[in-house]
Amino acid sequence: METNTDTLMARILFIAVLLFCVASIVPQEGYAAPQSPLFSVGERLHYRGYIYGWIPVGDAWFEVNRDVYRGISVYRFDARALGRYLIYTLDIRLSSFVGPNRLRSLAFRRREVGTEKREYKVIFDRKNQQGIYRRKPGTFTSVEEMDAAPWETRSKFPLSGEVNDILYTLYFARNIGDKVGDKRYYSFVEKDYIWKALVSITDEKRITIGRAGTFDALKIAIEPDYRDQPEIGENFSGLFGVQGSLELWVDKKTRIPLIVRGVVPFTYLFHPTVSVILRDSTLSAPGEAPPPAGVSG
Repeated sequence: METNTDTLMARILFIAVLLFCVASIVPQEGYAAPQSPLFSVGERLHYRGYIYGWIPVGDAWFEVNRDVYRGISVYRFDARALGRYLIYTLDIRLSSFVGPNRLRSLAFRRREVGTEKREYKVIFDRKNQQGIYRRKPGTFTSVEEMDAAPWETRSKFPLSGEVNDILYTLYFARNIGDKVGDKRYYSFVEKDYIWKALVSITDEKRITIGRAGTFDALKIAIEPDYRDQPEIGENFSGLFGVQGSLELWVDKKTRIPLIVRGVVPFTYLFHPTVSVILRDSTLSAPGEAPPPAGVSG
C-alpha cells in the first residue's frame, strides 16, 4: 500500500518532470519562422531531478527520432521520466508526433506505466481547427489491462494553428531572443485547456553543470499571463505545483535547457526547491541533417 511518504516523493518526482517539460512554450500569436533549426534527428538529452540541489529523485530522457503516423513520415519526440522511492515507481512516457512540412503537432500521448497507470492523448485536427482530448477511463492493475481498455473522448475544443502540444513546444522557445529584456507571449495545450504565459530573458552568465560542461547561459522566467484573471493565474502555478514563477537556464548557443528550478509548497513549512539538471547530451545522429525551419499556422 502507498504510504504518505511515497505520495510525497511521487509528487516531487512528477513536478520535477513537469518543470522540465513545460520549461519552453510555443508562441500564441505573431509567430515568425525561426532563423535556425528547431531540432536535429538523433538529439538525446539526459537530466536528473533533485530537491535542495543534491537529493536525487529521478531521471528524465528526451529524444528526437523519425516515425510513421497515419501513413505519413513524421518527426517523433519522446520523453521518459523514471524515479523510485521505497515501493513506489514513477514511470511517465510522453510522445509527440509532428508533421514534416509545417512542423506542427499532429498528436500527443502521455502514459504512466509505473505504480500508477493512466493514459491520455490529444489529437490535433488541423483541418477542422480543433483539439480532441481522449483518455483511458478507469483504474488499472497492469499495463496490458490499460492497453486493452477502450478510448473515451472527453472533449473537443477550438485550436488555432500556432498552438502545439506540451512536449513539442519545448523546442520552439530556443529562439525567444538572445539578450536580457527580450520577452514574448506564449501558449500551450495541457489536456483540453490552452494556457497562456509570458516568457522573458532576465539574466545572462557563464555556468558550470557538472560533467556536462561550462556554458554561456541565459536565464528565462516563465509566468502566467492572466493579469485580468488572477484566479486563472493561480491555477497556472498550481498546474506545475510551484509557488511563483519557473526559472530556466538555457545554453545561449544551442538553447538546450540546462537547469529548470521552482519552489514547491508541500506543506505549510516544507517548501523545497526542485531542480532538473542536464547530465548528458547528443545533438544529432551521425549523417542526420537537421530539418528546415518550419512555418506554423
